[in-house]
Amino acid sequence: MIKEVLTWIEIPGNGQAAALIAGVTGIVSVIIGALLKLVFDNSSVNHKVKFEYSFSQRTSIKTVLSKSKTPLIKACEELNYRLWNLRSHIDERWHNIPEVEWRDSERYYLRSFVYRILLFWYWLQKSEDSIYNLDFSTADRGDRKYLKYVKTLKHFLCERELLKELGYGPNGKGHHFYKDDIPKYVGYISHNDKPLSYPEFEALFREDLSQIIDVVRFVTCIRNNRRNLNYNMIMCFHLFLMRFLNEYGLDYHKTNLIKYIRITNYYHPKIKIHDSLRKFLKRNKVGRMASILLGVLSQKVTKRKLNKSLRIGRSLR
Repeated sequence: MIKEVLTWIEIPGNGQAAALIAGVTGIVSVIIGALLKLVFDNSSVNHKVKFEYSFSQRTSIKTVLSKSKTPLIKACEELNYRLWNLRSHIDERWHNIPEVEWRDSERYYLRSFVYRILLFWYWLQKSEDSIYNLDFSTADRGDRKYLKYVKTLKHFLCERELLKELGYGPNGKGHHFYKDDIPKYVGYISHNDKPLSYPEFEALFREDLSQIIDVVRFVTCIRNNRRNLNYNMIMCFHLFLMRFLNEYGLDYHKTNLIKYIRITNYYHPKIKIHDSLRKFLKRNKVGRMASILLGVLSQKVTKRKLNKSLRIGRSLR
């Protein structure tokens, strides 16, 4: 059939047929070209829209996070100082105060300890709340990692499973916090969308502390005992807090290598929840760097070993 058509076209005098076919071919080419252009233009527009959306969201995420990042680092720094101080003076029991004395003027150490924990939670909550109306899937790798740290820090003291190795069961109370209670604690320390100053907090504390009584009790029950649930939780938390400050703080926020070795070797024989800690970090996906650094708790740390862990951790980022 095709051969016959070609023969017909080639017959002298059939120029009109050849012209017709040429015209049809041209029209088809134009149509195909137009369709390809339409597809390409739509694809280009969609790509441009997606790019502009992602860029806008990514920029907005960085902007809102920056507003809470500096005060959060400051709150972490103040809490870090208190935990270093606790390590040095825990046996003096400045925080182990009976309830009848909590409001006494000389019990500054206890009240300021509670204040630093609440302020820390306040800025963590601010960091999380600031991005709820943004598309976090567009965030770059650095911001996603930062928010994983924020989430882990916020829930660290709420993780009941951390104490499982010490026999703390599903019905355990008093040695961990409930995640749903954090907004209540944050609400206590805030007014007009701002955190209370320490003098304002003290005045409120003396007036009514029922809203944060669990936090006060938690602090008063920290004791220098290997089986003490609260101290096991606090020691692990402190190491992770330092890791966060070393990652995101300025030079003066960071714990140098020698101090990190000293505090790790001090905590090493006291912490009894090594396995639970590693599982907790894995669940929260905070990165292998933190896991490796905290993994040194399974052995006595030397400068050489810690440096090796740091090098491995950086290569795995």
